[in-house]
Amino acid sequence: MLLATDAHYHANSARVAGVLFADWGACQAVQEVVVQVSAVADYEPGQFYKRELPCLLALLDQLAHPPQCILVDGYVYLGEAQRPGLGHHLYHALDGRIPVVGVAKSYFRGTPSATAVYRGRSQSPLYVTAIGMDEAVAREAIGRMCGPHRLPTLLKQVDQLSAEKRQPPLQTTTKVVTTNPLSSLFSWPHAQNFSSKLKSNPTAVPPCVGLCPTSTKTGAC
Repeated sequence: MLLATDAHYHANSARVAGVLFADWGACQAVQEVVVQVSAVADYEPGQFYKRELPCLLALLDQLAHPPQCILVDGYVYLGEAQRPGLGHHLYHALDGRIPVVGVAKSYFRGTPSATAVYRGRSQSPLYVTAIGMDEAVAREAIGRMCGPHRLPTLLKQVDQLSAEKRQPPLQTTTKVVTTNPLSSLFSWPHAQNFSSKLKSNPTAVPPCVGLCPTSTKTGAC
């Protein structure tokens, strides 16, 4: 399963949504997961991951099985200097076990032009960065996701779900989670819980099956 994620903030709380789907060409989700997170960290310019990473970990902790790949609304690397973004921090919070693809709708200053993915008839690209898999493969995968518009159908679905613009018709898990200000992201309980799931089932996440070119399917990308 692949997992698309998004979060919507209300003052100091967040509604975090996840959509599980079978493969890159899927047009329908298999399951939707929603987590209400309270007491989220304040927004810090240039440090967005401090706010959203704990929310994503809370969402992941509700999954029965680890996904093969995680899509985040944002960047893995930021700008020409390739500074670590949300996706990079998530990947390392999960011990580098699950590939992460960042799909950003807004341009970040200095973002390399090679990251741009044009879909449908839109003249505005998505900006795709990745870690744990080849970025060219990630861009190709986002380009062929289901939907005729700039934003793939399932990414629009998770965006609307997090913003409460639609009621989930699928099997949905909803849970309220309380977080505390973080002194260390990696000591947060949800990071430990999800890491325990990975370690207890080391074969649950094939490194890159279905994500890489044929020549590299059996190894890390």
